[in-house]
Amino acid sequence: MASFKRFYVLLAKMPGADKETLVNAFTKCRTSSLREMTSQEYMEMIQHMDAETKNTPEQKGVHTRQQWRRMILAAIHSTADAKGINYTSAYALGIAKRASMPKDFNQLNEGELVRLYAHFLDEKDAIIEKKQEHGTPLGILTDFSLN
Repeated sequence: MASFKRFYVLLAKMPGADKETLVNAFTKCRTSSLREMTSQEYMEMIQHMDAETKNTPEQKGVHTRQQWRRMILAAIHSTADAKGINYTSAYALGIAKRASMPKDFNQLNEGELVRLYAHFLDEKDAIIEKKQEHGTPLGILTDFSLN
C-alpha cells in the first residue's frame, strides 16, 4: 500500500486546492483517486505542488507588515544619507513613530505602511533632485527639515 503523506503535507500548504481537482488535472480527468494515478503522474503532481509551495510571499512581491516596517526604517536611513546625516536606528524609529501619529507605528495596517514608505522614498528623491538642481554634491545640502 502506497503512502501519500507527502501529497497531503503539500496539499495542506495550498489553501483553496483540493485533492480531486489536482488529481484530475494531472491524470487528464482519468481519475480523481491517488491510488489510480501512475507513478509518473504522481511524481509530476508532487513536483508541481513542491514548486507552488516554495513560492514564499517575498518571492511573489508580497510583504508582511514587519517587512514593511523594516523597509520604512531603511527608507528613513537612505533619506538621512541623502541629507548627509547619520541617524541611529533608535532615531530613525522615532521619526517613523512621529510620522505614523496619531496611530502607533506597530499598529498601522498594510496600506498605511505602504503610504508611509512611499512618503519617505518621495522625500529622498526630492532631496536628491534638489541637490542636483543646485549642483550640490550629495551629502552637503543642509537646508532640510523633516516636516
